[in-house]
Amino acid sequence: SDLSPLNEMVFLRKLNITSNQIYDISPLQDMTAMREIDLGYNEITDLSPLKKMIKLKHLWIGVNKVEDYSVLENLNELEYIKIRTNSLNISSLSKNLKHIDKLDIWCENLINFESIGKFISIKYLELVGAGIVDISPLSEMTEIKNLTLSYNKITDFSPLRNLDKIESLYIDRNQLSNISLL
Repeated sequence: SDLSPLNEMVFLRKLNITSNQIYDISPLQDMTAMREIDLGYNEITDLSPLKKMIKLKHLWIGVNKVEDYSVLENLNELEYIKIRTNSLNISSLSKNLKHIDKLDIWCENLINFESIGKFISIKYLELVGAGIVDISPLSEMTEIKNLTLSYNKITDFSPLRNLDKIESLYIDRNQLSNISLL
């Protein structure tokens, strides 16, 4: 699908282009007023057209073919990222995104999970179906209020004991057999 008819809408603040078989988002590159964008379920591989969207707060990358997330490092107002993918190297996100408030990742293969601790300001964290076994990297994330760890392989939840700000915890479909480990 061709997004070029949208390139004159430079004051657009919210855009949802989900499920449109889009490969190229370069026509969006001058939409510097953008605050929220939903790119889910397309064929996008390159996020570099987002680099001028410095006011972007919410980004849903959804199911695409993105491998390089480095363009997000310059989006200093970004508060919420939602990613659906087969494989994700968490260290590719953690370099300069320490200001993220919400991180929502559904993936089958989460690489370098130990880097998740760099997101110290996260209040909402969702890591679903990522094959996580050891959650000790979460123990330093003391600002978390909402945590979802569904569909993983976790047996020991004791690293969460000192996260006293948690208000909501979803740990369904793991390998928990002893509730006292909480």
